[in-house]
Amino acid sequence: MKRFIPVAIIGLTALIGQWPVGAGEIAPRVLLSQSSYGRERDLLTAGLTKYKKGDYQGAIADYTKAIDLNRNYAEAYNNRGNARAALNQRSAAINDFTQAVRINSNDEYAYSNRGTVYLEDGKRELALSDFNKAIKINPSYAKAHYHRGLANADLGNRREAVSDFTNAISRSTQYAKAYYQRGDVKERDGDRDGAREDFEKAADLYQQQGKISSYQESLERSRRL
Repeated sequence: MKRFIPVAIIGLTALIGQWPVGAGEIAPRVLLSQSSYGRERDLLTAGLTKYKKGDYQGAIADYTKAIDLNRNYAEAYNNRGNARAALNQRSAAINDFTQAVRINSNDEYAYSNRGTVYLEDGKRELALSDFNKAIKINPSYAKAHYHRGLANADLGNRREAVSDFTNAISRSTQYAKAYYQRGDVKERDGDRDGAREDFEKAADLYQQQGKISSYQESLERSRRL
């Protein structure tokens, strides 16, 4: 159950001036007038608003305008990548995430987002590498642990997958998907009691979150064990 996580949740860092550091050197600082900088920031905000409404093309247009104002605007590349991924434009999304990490080599969100697209494309080793980088930058980033768990599970690394999902849960205790996926790995590994407990916890959280279909699926899997 691998799904891309929208940038409305991951990857939008502060909308105020951060001049990013590129790989191995400081990226050139682009000097903007106050009016240009305000416009750049407004475009990023407008793009996120459109993204949340499902207007991905509109969001891309706004992020592109922001990039035209500042070619070193890592957040705009990252967010445009997420909008493109939402439209299944995976190659273009990967290009945007790659540009984001070139500008800011410490952007855990861009690494994690690119890894998610790689994972959707079945490029598990590349995905695993990106999740490792994201976690190295920010060990508290729950979603990177979760998605690395998915990559490890797909690669048959069950022990590592369980550890990743456990780390995701320890950093975000309401992470229903992490409980569900950990239960799935435990079931395949023969740990029926552990799997049942995880599915029950996932069902409880999904019910609290109003995700009825996921609640029902988790409950059904727990009852089969």
